[in-house]
Amino acid sequence: RRRRRGTCGRRGGDVRAPVAALRAASVRYHEAVEAPAAQELARKLGLECAALAPAAATSVAARPAAPYLLRADGRWQLVVGSLTDGRGSPLHFSLDLSEEGLPPQQRRRLSEPPSAHSLFVALGRPAPGLRIVDATGGFGSDAMLMSKCFGAVVSVIERNPLVYAVLQEAAARAAPPGSPSVFGGPVLFGDASEILSGSPAASAGGVAWAPGDVDVVYLDPMFPRQKARKGMPDLPMQVLAECCEAVASATGDAGPAESTAERRLLDAALRMARERVVVKRAADSPFFAGTKPASSLKGTTNRFDVYMPRGVAPASGKEAKTAADPFDAIRAAHLRAQK
Repeated sequence: RRRRRGTCGRRGGDVRAPVAALRAASVRYHEAVEAPAAQELARKLGLECAALAPAAATSVAARPAAPYLLRADGRWQLVVGSLTDGRGSPLHFSLDLSEEGLPPQQRRRLSEPPSAHSLFVALGRPAPGLRIVDATGGFGSDAMLMSKCFGAVVSVIERNPLVYAVLQEAAARAAPPGSPSVFGGPVLFGDASEILSGSPAASAGGVAWAPGDVDVVYLDPMFPRQKARKGMPDLPMQVLAECCEAVASATGDAGPAESTAERRLLDAALRMARERVVVKRAADSPFFAGTKPASSLKGTTNRFDVYMPRGVAPASGKEAKTAADPFDAIRAAHLRAQK
């Protein structure tokens, strides 16, 4: 399959598929020295773990059919057999979120003034330090924009175990001293609907938020397009699509289930966010969860739908500070690193 290179991927996974459903995926390793790290991650994500058969290095038939995580040279790679590199071999995809590792197009995007981005306007033209949860992280492109360009403290949730493993490692490697990730906040694995509902057991990081602890929840799920693309999506988007297809094939294609999951996610986001929920969609896509937003910012190909929280009053005064804010230390460290 032909593909072209591009910037970091933007969209998160299918919102309806439970994490435990991705049983076709697995964690593999070449050398015995890599086995402990591979086994630990497999236990954390609930995936199978095994050494990669020697024949897999030369035989396509010997490789796992579904995308899998490969531990090699101390780093995680995503091996996607349905995509190929320039030599016809299965694609080995890795992520580098350091400034040197970002492609030129991504670096230019981050160097632009915040007001040049529609997302900045949709977020309410925020001041630095805004607490954002990107609940459909993907490969972190928008989280990078919100943290590096807008100065926000961004926590990321990703439910696809393959995508999470690559994203979490890259974000930790590129993090400044004292910060859990390059985004300023932690990268969490789990169901965003449950994590946003305040359950620490729902995420691998054990983070628990209460309503008002988060200023904005940002959602950028895979969305349907009424019109076909004119060209192939960029490489990270193709990898994301393959990971999501692996989930869909394991869970079936039940439309009502997807609608219910979208409703749960939007409700959880609205209960958690203090200021607003921003949902990215294709310009011609239906409203998320079938719910009309309070406002929309429409561009040529995409739009941002803005939903206002219901039943959650903005925190103010001394009473709002009686409970410890889990973002305080993270935000302070992030702002110090930005100076």
